[in-house]
Amino acid sequence: MPNHERRYIKNILRMKKAQSQIITTVLIILLVLAAIVIVWQVVNSTVRGGAEEVEAQAECLGLTTEITVNSVGVIQVVPSKAVGSLTIYADGELIHTSTGAVAAGVSEQSLVNAGDGEVISAAGTINDQLCPGLNDITASVAVT
Repeated sequence: MPNHERRYIKNILRMKKAQSQIITTVLIILLVLAAIVIVWQVVNSTVRGGAEEVEAQAECLGLTTEITVNSVGVIQVVPSKAVGSLTIYADGELIHTSTGAVAAGVSEQSLVNAGDGEVISAAGTINDQLCPGLNDITASVAVT
């Protein structure tokens, strides 16, 4: 085989090696870009979900409930903000839900009386978000 043919073949082999290295580099770059896109999608959806939850919870800020129980166990709850509905719990069990919206400073009275020693709490619904009233009271009812 003549010398110029050998050089030609060597050049072809070098070019193939160079092409192989270029292809490998391009594939690595594409894999890194794909990984970045996947990580971005996960992070982005997590951040958006958290932001929506924060917005929903922001509606609840400032809601407190003034709970009173008289000597015969009648429960009255006064929310500090207007709520779509008001629920009253005794020892964690639902005992009353308002039939409609309750304005700020307006009393909602439970149809069920509290028993002595029961922990009474309340929660309001604002824009379909259940907001705890942040305080509770232990009923002190006169036993007859």
